[in-house]
Amino acid sequence: MLFGFLDGLPTWAAGVVICGATVLLTTIAQSVLHRRWTVDARKPLNEVTGFVIAVVGVVYAVLLASIAILAIERYDKAQDIVDTEAGLVGDIYHNAAGVPPPTRTELRQALADYARTVVEVEWPVMVRGVTAERGWREQGWRDLDSLFDAVARFGPQTEGEQVFMAEILDEMSALNDARRSRMFLFENPIDAIIWWVVILGGISTVGLALLFGVPSAGHFVVSNTLAFSVGLVILLIFVMDRPFTGSSPVNVQPFVYVQERMAADQ
Repeated sequence: MLFGFLDGLPTWAAGVVICGATVLLTTIAQSVLHRRWTVDARKPLNEVTGFVIAVVGVVYAVLLASIAILAIERYDKAQDIVDTEAGLVGDIYHNAAGVPPPTRTELRQALADYARTVVEVEWPVMVRGVTAERGWREQGWRDLDSLFDAVARFGPQTEGEQVFMAEILDEMSALNDARRSRMFLFENPIDAIIWWVVILGGISTVGLALLFGVPSAGHFVVSNTLAFSVGLVILLIFVMDRPFTGSSPVNVQPFVYVQERMAADQ
């Protein structure tokens, strides 16, 4: 990710860095511009600049809104995936009641191990944004393999057992897909080219605002307000694009709730 160096910061600190950087850079650019190109010299450009920034600003605003919506949808999708994955763990655990021991015990133990792995091993790593070290994912896959192995060894003897096993198999496949979707979403943030478009578009829009020939005080207020607003939207996209990372990750509580329910059934 283009902003990977901010992954270890809480949301408020990332906001200070991003918004502060946009305002600081805009202020520096204004100071340099006012020294090299006076307000009176820029006044003849006001009409043309106003027309151009109206077009560029609208295009950039639509683009920025579209990307922000995309990032928010990614965040919501991540929470839906976690809810689905945890729900499937709970469903399989309860449906295992229709399977006789020792298969029932093996299924429930594998599910308990899987939930514990997600909460205690995977989630802390995902919050830190660790994508290069792939070894942390293997325990969860091994827990699911134990689940599939227990099912593969079981031969239903009654029609009722066949019904329960058919339901469990469907849920296990869905659980496998939900886990894969969670891993894919975690490891594939918004593409870098989109970030470059957002940044360069912001530079173009704020840069055009700097060309207006207006008194310095008003110019500083207007341009910095615009830069701050762009920084806020970039912060929103940054936070929503990393749904499992940082100080505002999606909620792991669905898995914790399933763990509590499983513990209560034992």
